[in-house]
Amino acid sequence: YGVDFTPCLGASENLTGQTPTASINPSTGVTVGSPAVNSSTFENGDGEMVAVGKGVTVRVSGLTATTEYVLKVKCATSASNTFVVLCPIRCEA
Repeated sequence: YGVDFTPCLGASENLTGQTPTASINPSTGVTVGSPAVNSSTFENGDGEMVAVGKGVTVRVSGLTATTEYVLKVKCATSASNTFVVLCPIRCEA
């Protein structure tokens, strides 16, 4: 998944190289990989491109069909802020 932090960031603010964290709820049977600040652009859910340093990517596997999840991603910024983004995920059959 690609998580867009752009709406949280100031104009010249970027996510830092400090390791972001990610968790999911419910977590039973789900594997959350190591999140990382994006080093290449990606397309967000609205079809807009997320610039380098403005998002976090993380691999999630083991989701169960017809289950709703919330992915929580936390990351520090170049302006000494820390933001948390909650991403609803619905796994369809």
